Amino acid sequence: MTYIESKSWVWCLKCLEWIDAAEKVSFLNIEEDIHGIDNMTFICDKCGQESKSLVIAKETQPKSR
Repeated sequence: MTYIESKSWVWCLKCLEWIDAAEKVSFLNIEEDIHGIDNMTFICDKCGQESKSLVIAKETQPKSR
């Protein structure tokens, strides 16, 4: 059986792209909204912008908005 490891992706408001949450951001906080969706506050290592984004678990980078 083959297992595919998914990554956590967050949206940077300045770079306008999905960023790998485990490798390319500095974690600040994570909280769950009233619908059970995780929202992460982070600083993007690429641009230095603090952003808040929902977290998407997927094997590959999601398509841009």
